[in-house]
Amino acid sequence: MRNLRQLRYYIKTSTDEQVDLRYNWIFCIINEPREIGRLTQRILKTLAPASEFQELAQGQIKNSGGLEYQSFSIRSNKGQMTFDEKQQIYNVDKRQFGQDRQLDSVGQPPEVWFADVYIPRVLR
Repeated sequence: MRNLRQLRYYIKTSTDEQVDLRYNWIFCIINEPREIGRLTQRILKTLAPASEFQELAQGQIKNSGGLEYQSFSIRSNKGQMTFDEKQQIYNVDKRQFGQDRQLDSVGQPPEVWFADVYIPRVLR
């Protein structure tokens, strides 16, 4: 069985001149609850200064042995992460930590979209 633990992200850039934190990062972490908290803290530290933390969805993954998912967005003035920064956040195979364009189109309501559309697609 392949490893279900993953960290996926997408970056949206604001072109509004009045925006201090130009980049909106959207993350989805699939892991054990304790590890989700650790990864979230590492992300916030790496993208600091960051603000407007918004939880989008979270839930348990059926038949996964205790794995959960959490999705959130934050704003930052940082528009990319270096390879070393990614390794400090989550030192795994790049297939488990990567950019995912589907996060650009989070459906409404987000809780339903993640549970019924996104998570099942990611875990295929």
